[in-house]
Amino acid sequence: MASVSRSLGSMASITIQTIEVEQLPALIIVMRARSVTEIFTVIHGSVSVHELLPSLIQAVDVFEQQQQLEIKEEEERAARELVKREQDEAYFASLEADRQVI
Repeated sequence: MASVSRSLGSMASITIQTIEVEQLPALIIVMRARSVTEIFTVIHGSVSVHELLPSLIQAVDVFEQQQQLEIKEEEERAARELVKREQDEAYFASLEADRQVI
């Protein structure tokens, strides 16, 4: 539990500790989104395959959506940085040109 607490936080540790013995085995799906790793869902061993499969598919869908959002945000950040860099270069070129005139 100490390792889980260090890696995922105290809430994850509490979540795992509250799983009843009768519900074991349990499948714990961990997801990293926005630089935070956390428990996405806990699927208890008492579920059937027909209940398990939709939960797994949902987890994959949520992960893919989050991944696409993060890719889009990173592309937007890179575009903003490029514009800023171009503006800085133009400013310093203009400043240098003004210095040469003086």
